[in-house]
Amino acid sequence: MDSDNIMTIGHFQRTILVWIAFFALFFSLPGTRGNELLELLQEAEANSPVLNAARARIEQALQQHEELLEFFDTQLYAGAGKGENSRNIPLSGDYTVLSAESYAIEAGLARAIAPGAYFNIGARSELLDDIVGYKELYQNTLGLRVRIPLLQDRGFSILGYRRSAALAEYNRAVSDLLALSQELRYQVEQAYISAYEALSAYNVTQGASQRFAALVKDAHELTRLKAIPDYQVHSAERELQIGLEDEEKARNRYDLSLVTLGNLLGSSREIKLRATPEIIVEMGSKQADLSIVPLEKAMQYRGLVLSIQHRQQAARAEYDRIEEEMKDNVSLNVGVSARGENRHTPFEMHRKLSDEYLGGEISLTWTRPLDYQGSKTRLARLTALISELKAELQQAQLTVSREMKNAELNFLSARRRIEIIGKGMQAARETVASEQERFRLGEGSSVDVLDAQKNLTVILQRLTVASADLLRARSQYQYACGFCE
Repeated sequence: MDSDNIMTIGHFQRTILVWIAFFALFFSLPGTRGNELLELLQEAEANSPVLNAARARIEQALQQHEELLEFFDTQLYAGAGKGENSRNIPLSGDYTVLSAESYAIEAGLARAIAPGAYFNIGARSELLDDIVGYKELYQNTLGLRVRIPLLQDRGFSILGYRRSAALAEYNRAVSDLLALSQELRYQVEQAYISAYEALSAYNVTQGASQRFAALVKDAHELTRLKAIPDYQVHSAERELQIGLEDEEKARNRYDLSLVTLGNLLGSSREIKLRATPEIIVEMGSKQADLSIVPLEKAMQYRGLVLSIQHRQQAARAEYDRIEEEMKDNVSLNVGVSARGENRHTPFEMHRKLSDEYLGGEISLTWTRPLDYQGSKTRLARLTALISELKAELQQAQLTVSREMKNAELNFLSARRRIEIIGKGMQAARETVASEQERFRLGEGSSVDVLDAQKNLTVILQRLTVASADLLRARSQYQYACGFCE
């Protein structure tokens, strides 16, 4: 499984930007200079420490996949030694005697060769003492041996399973980045909507304070003209102060919403919104119906779901590798060699001790452990892990389904609320105008005007909240289905 099959980090980032651009075109706010939301999303994607950490994990997983190619690195071997009356020493594990009764020097190369063989080539030069009538005799040997696994690790299958597991871990890291990117994008969109909601609410409270101030001014004038009693001024002044306090609270909520948005952008710069306060209500009134996405399609785009699926793939690859290692080890071994001697130098080869230069060998070997206690335990552990991930995947499907349904219901409810509020908006405005006129003519009281103004403020606030809830519900639905539309 080659590294060419792996999605590169740059390609993944470009994919995210395509998704961001698509949504920004869908959610662009008229009246702004440029595409404000797209700029904020790009800034968040570039500065987020969480995403930067996820990108580093992707790089680690990629290098882990590549480092397994060391399996094909050529190994160089060299050795020199002297043996005299040499014995096979007990308990001398991992120790090799080059020659029993001679000086010897040897070197060789070993390498694994696709599609599934282990290749060794080497040379040895020995100085033999007192052998078959020769006081000293140089002997040179050249050899080549090939071992071909026939059952366990056939075609380097163990390496293939290791690389499959590493590839699954890489894809999991990519999916984790996708999940974090989707989460960050959702949070930025929600904070963006909340900021405009707070701005609109602040604008509504400012309008209410201005209406209260105008009423106080009219009340003072009518009192001066003896058209109304003095006590009607007090109620208007009281409501003005309450309105100013509401205005201050709304201003603070707006400032806090900008702080929250700036924090998600990974920046300490001052955030300023470019659109007008009324834009959120305008957008709420222009939203089209939701484009319903099948659950199966949403599951294919959610980073959370993809991450679990890739964890399953990694676990299955490890399971297959252990099963492969439990097979009997059957190998075909083939070797050829050339040997010759010379009395004076080690650089020539003649037939002194044998009539043949060439030799060959072929053998079939079989080995297996008597028990598989460790392997069976590892298989049982991986079986439990696969079952756990299967259950997590089922739970993720339930979560995605619930999120999509909740967002759809919230969208429909917010739309109905906007329709209901819209029917009462004109009546509220006309009531304020008529009560103000009656008050100026001395036919009404300041309390009636205040009640009408407060009702208008409430209905304006409700319209702002319903419009923001509508936009939030659309964002929630897009997030739930992995921004696939």
